Amino acid sequence: MPAPADQPPPPEAPAQPEARVPRWLWALLVLAPLLAYASALQNGFVSDDNPVIRDGRLIGSLRNLPKLFLHDALFNSLHGEALAAGMMVDTYRPLPLATFFVEHALFGLWPLPYPATSVLLHALNVLLLFLVGRRLSLPLPAA
Repeated sequence: MPAPADQPPPPEAPAQPEARVPRWLWALLVLAPLLAYASALQNGFVSDDNPVIRDGRLIGSLRNLPKLFLHDALFNSLHGEALAAGMMVDTYRPLPLATFFVEHALFGLWPLPYPATSVLLHALNVLLLFLVGRRLSLPLPAA
């Protein structure tokens, strides 16, 4: 039988308390990617770091930062030679290149900050993904 119109609706059931995340789990979430990528800190510039960071035609000035969001930003490292030769390099990664710009402005060609930033961003992404899992009400092991 429905409640009369002059009576307030019944109170809602209290929400289930959210399980607290143990401190050791937070520590594990941060330490796992830090330990996994720690060896990158001792490598200096490797692979495409030399042409992109050391020899890149755009990276020397923060005024060029908006140019990274153009599709041919990879040609920053190829000095346009690939474009002139008709090579198709379909690698669009403006955000990593933007971090290189800022690191170059702050630290020049000192190689340590470049992988350190990458490792810290990996750890931050692990935390963000965990928080998304928790927000979706996944149990701790699934989050």
